[in-house]
Amino acid sequence: MRILSIDPGKGSGWTFHNTEKPDEWQFGCFIAPEYPYHHLLYDFLWRLMPEVIVYERFVYRNVKNKGVEMPGVNLLAVEMIGIILLYEQKIALSEEDLNVVLYPRNPGQGFKLWTDDKLKKLGLYQKGQKNTNGAPHTNDATRHLLDFLIGTCKLTSYLEPLRPDRTPE
Repeated sequence: MRILSIDPGKGSGWTFHNTEKPDEWQFGCFIAPEYPYHHLLYDFLWRLMPEVIVYERFVYRNVKNKGVEMPGVNLLAVEMIGIILLYEQKIALSEEDLNVVLYPRNPGQGFKLWTDDKLKKLGLYQKGQKNTNGAPHTNDATRHLLDFLIGTCKLTSYLEPLRPDRTPE
């Protein structure tokens, strides 16, 4: 199963994994200045042709700025989700025998389980400077993908490297 996970927004991190090739993972990030960003994502989806897209939902939140609560709305995430939905609809309407299933996730869903340390143990942690908006969002996409694999697909083999060594002494 070809799975793409996207953490959409100003820095849209993504992780791609094919469960038939468990050791192969691809990571990346679209950064907002890479305009026209929208067609990059749309073309990217058509190149990868994922069977499943896991993505983080947009949730409106207030933010504090200098002690004052104010709307924290950046609608780029909504636009990116719109492109994901358009791709899914185009696939459904195509003459080809193709299908894509969407799994929207809540922000932070599964993040308590998939810490940076666990991503590092699995060799999936992406390093980067936080102010680039790149690596943190790519790691978040990886967390969503792992949570989908374990929680939804019940593919617990992905947990094996995290289990303590149980060899008898």
